[in-house]
Amino acid sequence: MDIQCKQLLPHHTGLLCELACLYAAVFETKDFQMPSLSWLEKVLQDEKIVFIAALAENELAGGLTAYIVPSLYTESCGIYLYDLAVNPVWQRKGIGKKLLQELRSYGRSKGYFEIFLQAEAGDLHAIDFYRSTGGREEPAVQFSYKL
Repeated sequence: MDIQCKQLLPHHTGLLCELACLYAAVFETKDFQMPSLSWLEKVLQDEKIVFIAALAENELAGGLTAYIVPSLYTESCGIYLYDLAVNPVWQRKGIGKKLLQELRSYGRSKGYFEIFLQAEAGDLHAIDFYRSTGGREEPAVQFSYKL
């Protein structure tokens, strides 16, 4: 099976739409509404947002969204991995690992110092995945504020 990962560029709005739908399905997002085309074009042009898609047999098999975060403590940036999802049909075939490897390669090429992320405490599949890929677990509590 040939899996190709590619970073989405400003002309990949169709693929970003597919990725948004994949996230909504995998994360069981209730009442998902696709953002406008102008919004998708805007985020694709933002150099602080990275979208990577995994394609298998010319079909979107998975993808990730990450944000580049400048640091006050070092003259470098970190990468916050916000979303990583694989279509259930393609799960357990190494696609998630390949996406993470692609993000790591991207970060190294830019001289960034780390990738960090959060996994919900009850999402044991995600926790096991990140443990199996060499992630170092750190206890934390997340707080969110609705605006």
